[in-house]
Amino acid sequence: MRLLNTSTLEFHDFFDRKIPEYAILSHRWGSDEVSFKDFEDGIQQSRGGFAKIRECCNLASEHCYTWVWIDTCFIDKKSSAELTEAINSMYSWYKKAALCYVYLADVLWENDTTDSHQASMNSFRASLWFTRGWTLQELLAPEHVRFFDQRWQCIGTKEAFVQEISRITRIGVQDLLTHSQRNMVEPCTKAPDCRAHCPKMSYWNAGRWGPSVATKMSWIFRRQTSRIEDLAYCLLGIFDVNMPLLYGEGQKAFMRLQYEILKQNGDESIFAWTTDSYGTGMLANWPTQFANSMYVHGEAPIRNHRRPYSMTNQGLTLPITWRA
Repeated sequence: MRLLNTSTLEFHDFFDRKIPEYAILSHRWGSDEVSFKDFEDGIQQSRGGFAKIRECCNLASEHCYTWVWIDTCFIDKKSSAELTEAINSMYSWYKKAALCYVYLADVLWENDTTDSHQASMNSFRASLWFTRGWTLQELLAPEHVRFFDQRWQCIGTKEAFVQEISRITRIGVQDLLTHSQRNMVEPCTKAPDCRAHCPKMSYWNAGRWGPSVATKMSWIFRRQTSRIEDLAYCLLGIFDVNMPLLYGEGQKAFMRLQYEILKQNGDESIFAWTTDSYGTGMLANWPTQFANSMYVHGEAPIRNHRRPYSMTNQGLTLPITWRA
């Protein structure tokens, strides 16, 4: 893992257990971001995005963190092997970060009056950060998240905004917070009938408690990425799967993602999607087909374990158990 020293602004590589405590930045990319090559060429300060790097380092230093990780300039995109490793590891890197700074460049926070506070909340709700594919895992993975407006003014934490974030993203409160944090928030008692909030109860998912595959898929349907394939790749960590990156494959990336999920997960909610088309097969062609799957719960596996799914040259083989 490549980290940046907050004092010297120099890169250092760390491996496995030797990785030190670090802060991490989540943001929406601009048009003039600093790349790894810019650092190699020594022209990083000429880029407009360098201000974000400097402010992130200053914040981390104030919070006693010596190291930071920022996605724009820490990956050598000339190396396909490094890019593949980074994307497959990114969820883990955000999860292990001591603190995640979310920089909202399109939010200006004013809290002087009731009207200004309401305007600030409207700006927060409308932030494009909530529409990007990659920021989904950056919202879910870290335990400690702090939001900053365009002036780098801290406006609150994920815990403080959790009910609002749940309404914006359609992600349940219990899925946004860690187990210890959930006890601090009182969920809506009307769920699952209430469509503005998430279910209060936990639910069973293929042998463990948590959201179903279909529910997780519903979280991404409104989000966008610059590359078609990234709408699948940005979900790798959320489903705890790994696969090689094949830019140029288009929507096939999403089909490959579902194959990898099927290999590791017996949750049949992956088949709970809708479409107006015919003859599309058992698997969805695109995340938008899970738009109505927010409240689909996975069921406990059949005790007499069914035979596993398999992929053949004729498609997905799915054994069915009939009960009288």
